[in-house]
Amino acid sequence: MRTFVNEDKFTPFKETIIGHDVWIGQNAVIMDGVNVGTGAVIASGAVVTKDVEPFAIMGGVPAKCIKYRFNKETASKILRDEWWLKSDEELEQNVDSLLNVSNNDTNC
Repeated sequence: MRTFVNEDKFTPFKETIIGHDVWIGQNAVIMDGVNVGTGAVIASGAVVTKDVEPFAIMGGVPAKCIKYRFNKETASKILRDEWWLKSDEELEQNVDSLLNVSNNDTNC
């Protein structure tokens, strides 16, 4: 390959980061450099152009927040617990407390 410059003048792509337990619908598009927070839901066909907060439900073109899966207190507790790092045995032993979360959605 032949080049005529000493250094790149642009970044060919930006890293996109997808958090834990993210649901991405069919034909959704997530642009370069976007961070999708833990527990987020991206609707089918959505085009995500900006960072997504944890537990946000996003949809549309461009994607906008529809609502949140949990209230702020519950979301903070889930993020603090980091259940995705636990062993299968630990999850099995604590399944009742893991499933007992306040599930009242909140608007964006």
